[in-house]
Amino acid sequence: MWQLFSRTWICGLLALTLLPLNAAAQRLLTDLDAVLAKYIEANGGQKEMDAVQSLRVIGKYTMEGKTFDLNILKRRPDLKVVSYAQEGVTITIGYDGQRVWRQIDSPQGRRVEPMEGPEAQEFIGGIDFDGPLVGKPGVGETRKLLEPERIGRVDYYRIELTKADGKRIVYYIDSRTMREAKNLEYTTSATGEETVKENFLSDYAQYDGIWLARKIEAVSDGERQSLLEVSNVQINPGIIRSYFSMPSPAVRKPASAK
Repeated sequence: MWQLFSRTWICGLLALTLLPLNAAAQRLLTDLDAVLAKYIEANGGQKEMDAVQSLRVIGKYTMEGKTFDLNILKRRPDLKVVSYAQEGVTITIGYDGQRVWRQIDSPQGRRVEPMEGPEAQEFIGGIDFDGPLVGKPGVGETRKLLEPERIGRVDYYRIELTKADGKRIVYYIDSRTMREAKNLEYTTSATGEETVKENFLSDYAQYDGIWLARKIEAVSDGERQSLLEVSNVQINPGIIRSYFSMPSPAVRKPASAK
């Protein structure tokens, strides 16, 4: 879609018509592999990332005016369990490498069920242990380095990821820190109308050598859609593989966000 200059990039240039192109902009990298290498290095380095075999993320998730206790468990290569808890109800969604399942615990009891269709595929599509910019692209995915964009006094690298289903995500990498500042998710409806959601990442902290964002805010049409605030991250907490299997109502206990 953006072959030479995006509309925002052009507007940025117009805003700087009285200023010469600064030296920092002239030194920006123009090779995708070089940008990705700097990005990986700034976020801990490939060796440190490879050493992480599992992790637990604990925090709060706010959506539609409701705040949930959040507990995320991940294990290589693609196992994941996410639990949301509020007012005595815990909803847990997991993937064991073959199927997606859901468990609901409430004062009325427990229900466990397999998940299928778009909801399950969306959950699987969101599983990427190191993130979509680390390692080789997924099957049918492509990456492209777009023209940089200046916002305020900061230059951002922009990397466009196109998924197999045609969905596009543009990642903004701060040229000063080489960490992701935001991404734009483009979705096309059945009628051909394109919408965009902005995800802002901030408050980075280091955990066992790995840098992770502790605040992720999703915004659409200028309004906040959700907010993730991380309170703790545990690296290699020793999560056994069987934890990700679809549970039995008789033996499975709800995941707690301690």
